[in-house]
Amino acid sequence: MRYLSIVISMILLGATVFAGDLLRRTEARRYYSLPGHEYRGPQPVNPVSGVSQLAIPLTYTYTDADTRSEKSVQAKVFQLDASELRNDHCQLTKVALTIQQNGKWMLNFTARQDPDLVPTHMRASFERFERNLFCVSVYGAGLFPTIERIDVSPTGKPQLFYLFLQPTVLEKRQISRLNYSGHSDEISRYFELIDRVEIDLRYR
Repeated sequence: MRYLSIVISMILLGATVFAGDLLRRTEARRYYSLPGHEYRGPQPVNPVSGVSQLAIPLTYTYTDADTRSEKSVQAKVFQLDASELRNDHCQLTKVALTIQQNGKWMLNFTARQDPDLVPTHMRASFERFERNLFCVSVYGAGLFPTIERIDVSPTGKPQLFYLFLQPTVLEKRQISRLNYSGHSDEISRYFELIDRVEIDLRYR
């Protein structure tokens, strides 16, 4: 009987040691990882905005290829109220946006990357950029009195459409004429109300 008790005690002791060792081996380890959020790379900073003059209304006709009948289209043209939109050494000139009542839009401008655009004492800081990514976006607004500017308006105005263009890379001192086009349901829906646009220029 005494022998049996000794055997049982040894078995229990062995089981306890094994269990303790197993617990040490299976202890949860701490892993470090990124939060479960969508990863986004560095965003362009320091946006510079330009505003347009009031819309220039246009009406033009064209021949429909299917029906061979003439149709008319209502359109509006927007031009910036300044000769350029510049963010440090990145510049847009000859900016013109055309929107149509059916929602189609066309935007064209000349883009330039040139350290010579900044004052001489700042030029060395921008010579280091061999190329830059131009990021341009367009906002459509309405309900603006003729004499009121969008950038100094004391009251909020509705943002009626938003366009974000495909970013474009320009090499150092490169000048490029760019054209974009597309369709926007918001432009079609709010065409009659849109009378100004605001254009943002960012770079990285």
